[in-house]
Amino acid sequence: MIEVYAFTDDQKKFLARIVDDLGGPTSTGNLLHVIENLLYALKPDWQLATFGEDTDVRADLEVCMAALGYLKVQNVATAK
Repeated sequence: MIEVYAFTDDQKKFLARIVDDLGGPTSTGNLLHVIENLLYALKPDWQLATFGEDTDVRADLEVCMAALGYLKVQNVATAK
């Protein structure tokens, strides 16, 4: 996974929307966990590199995994 500092402007906007949504009454956090679980169920040793460098899917996955990482840290910090 690339560092969030290296995200494109579009990725940063997408990440901001997801993180903003995590605080509301939505199931965004649950959907991020489902995405992660699906990736590991379909290919237990998956890596972002398998999606190629210049794909929209990879860019979206980078953002989703970064948002999920943020959610996990937030949950630990607030003891959820």
